[in-house]
Amino acid sequence: MSRLIVAVVLSVPLLVGCGSAAKDASAAREYVHSFYSNPDINFTITRVEGPEYAKVSKIPRDHIASGYPDRAAACAVRVWFDWGYERRTTHDSWLVWVGSDHKAVGWSNTGGDNWRKYVRSLAKK
Repeated sequence: MSRLIVAVVLSVPLLVGCGSAAKDASAAREYVHSFYSNPDINFTITRVEGPEYAKVSKIPRDHIASGYPDRAAACAVRVWFDWGYERRTTHDSWLVWVGSDHKAVGWSNTGGDNWRKYVRSLAKK
């Protein structure tokens, strides 16, 4: 019962739509979901953290996304999700970068739970 209360309390600000934070979280959710839109894939967003606002002039790219143009972001939202096919389920999370227009512009894998500190460190560079 206490877990349910905590979940409701933490999700109310996103559901109420308190300004741009709700738009940024929604954009991040939709962005992740767009990669798993195949009806044969079981997909569930399990948790959303953020947004963490920081003006990032160039979102980090790994070797997979090196061919994409550099983009700026106004914030990052961490989205935790499960996806599965047949009897396999994978638990994952992405750091979704959202622009000042409240649209997702890319994603990164994060190296741990200190993702907010990571986002702020990129804004200082």
